Amino acid sequence: DAATGAYTLTAAGADMWGHADNVHFVWKKVSGDVSLAADIAFPTPGGHDHRKAVLMIRQTLEADSVYADAARHGNGMTALQYREQRGDLTQTIEAGISSPSRLRIEKQGDTVTMWLSAAGGPMALSGSVQLPLKGEFYVGLGVCSHDKDRAETAVFSHVELRNAAPAASARLLSAAP
Repeated sequence: DAATGAYTLTAAGADMWGHADNVHFVWKKVSGDVSLAADIAFPTPGGHDHRKAVLMIRQTLEADSVYADAARHGNGMTALQYREQRGDLTQTIEAGISSPSRLRIEKQGDTVTMWLSAAGGPMALSGSVQLPLKGEFYVGLGVCSHDKDRAETAVFSHVELRNAAPAASARLLSAAP
């Protein structure tokens, strides 16, 4: 929606987990350090507890790709999910904030970090993982219903994709005395 800057995605999909992902992914090819943030909502109540709306970074578009995502589940659970090697099992770092109002995923060097905001408060670090992504990779929005026969809708608003600022420690190391 050009007027509001919101993206509405509707998709089915068995799951984003295990050795391969079944997700609808709207992406942009990028390189370097990036940050993707959005407010995420499921406009329709019900659905599977583990339907997911995600901010995702993937090495390739293959279903078994190395990836990380900031995933908002239908039941409010939020997690940093990731696959370290192609075809590996997905791992997760569950956040302490349920149903955050805003999510952000950042890639800086080989570190991918998830940030969350509850009820419009400040963004808080919620998990990070070492995940080397080489050369060009994909960043974007995804939806998975957790039921291949049922479509689910998620709305991503106030979407911001930008080059990530260098980490504070890197700025301090390179600053002139």
